[in-house]
Amino acid sequence: VSPATALSKIYTIEELCLMEKIPEPCGIVIFGASGDLTRRKLIPSLFKLFEDNVLPPDCYIIGVGRTRLTAAAFQKGIEPELMNAPSAKTRAAFLRRFSYLSGDYADLNLYKSLDERIAALDQVHHVKGRHIFYFSTPPELYETIAERLRVSGLSLSRGKEGWVRIVVEKPFGRDLASAQNLNRAIREDRLCYYVVDDPVNGPREIHKDHPRIICTNHNAGKRVSGGPLNRS
Repeated sequence: VSPATALSKIYTIEELCLMEKIPEPCGIVIFGASGDLTRRKLIPSLFKLFEDNVLPPDCYIIGVGRTRLTAAAFQKGIEPELMNAPSAKTRAAFLRRFSYLSGDYADLNLYKSLDERIAALDQVHHVKGRHIFYFSTPPELYETIAERLRVSGLSLSRGKEGWVRIVVEKPFGRDLASAQNLNRAIREDRLCYYVVDDPVNGPREIHKDHPRIICTNHNAGKRVSGGPLNRS
């Protein structure tokens, strides 16, 4: 049950427990936004949250990719994934949340532009320094992006109410050594979520000693543990 449906009815404790709390407003940055994973998996999942009224009303989404696109072209490219929307008005309302930046993931100028874009959108949407960085890129780019986020200061929490989350897609390294290197690189950024896709067992914990690390899969609407991204 969505909070939007809670009008005048008196609910039982059991029903209240089933209600999904709308998270606090945040900014979501998707690296690899022009890629296939974003188009087929992330966009439909975010749209499902939007339809269910559990995506924060002031949440904005910045797509970052190497492909040169305008924001309008990016929105047009993901629109076919929203054909199940109840109306064109609903699609348009969702797409208005998106903007786009292009550049080289190793170029610090990209992160400078991203920092400026985030600062501007935080003001517009009253987001108090709460940001999610989703790595939807080839695994060999994870360390580069994590390091550039750290150097540019984007992975640091800002303000008393601010927080940062980093979401990493599988595979997490090629072998033990590369996985350990990646783990060290991302742990320097304090807060991280590791994402795996287990088609057999579904969501499962992979690191019981670290409460900030969760797993999920891309079954849209599947609830898992975690904060603002508590569904895929």
